[in-house]
Formats: sequence, C-alpha cells, structure tokens
Amino acid sequence: MITLKNEIKTIYLEKYFSKNLAFRDNARTLFDLINNSELDEIILNFQDVEAISRSFAHEILVKLRETEKRVIIENIHPDVQRMMDLVKNHKSMALS
Repeated sequence: MITLKNEIKTIYLEKYFSKNLAFRDNARTLFDLINNSELDEIILNFQDVEAISRSFAHEILVKLRETEKRVIIENIHPDVQRMMDLVKNHKSMALS
C-alpha cells in the first residue's frame, strides 16, 4: 500500500509501479492516493517510465480532469508524452 505523507509531494511512478505503466487500475490507485492526501499540489514524476498503455493514459487524463488537486507532470519520456497526446486528441477523449 502506498501512503502519501504530508511532507511528500512528489510521486515517482517508476518507484511505485514500474517502467511500463499498463493497467487502468494503477491509475485509479494513484488518484485515490492523490485525492485522499491533505496536499493541494502533487508532482507526478515520470522519470524512468519508458512506456504507458492507452488505457493507463486514458485513465490518467480522466482523473486529471476530475481531481480538485493541482497535479504537475514532470520528466515525461517523449514516447509516454506521445501516447498521452494520442489519447487526449482522440475525439472520444476531447477535453472540454
């Protein structure tokens, strides 16, 4: 179980999950952690994350839209960014 202590505001995704983020449930777990923390701002550090699945990217984007927290994404690999952009620009995911 991951816990987010009040003094921590950066989550290193590779450390808690893996270099390849593939499961929608992992994104849900991550945002449960974020939304249940007392922090207003969280940094998601994608350092060393080499790939994400379409479903993980979709769930992250949905959760980013729903959360009231300020979530900052850092150190995102170009391949990961391409997948996020691909999902974000898909017409069924159009962010309004």
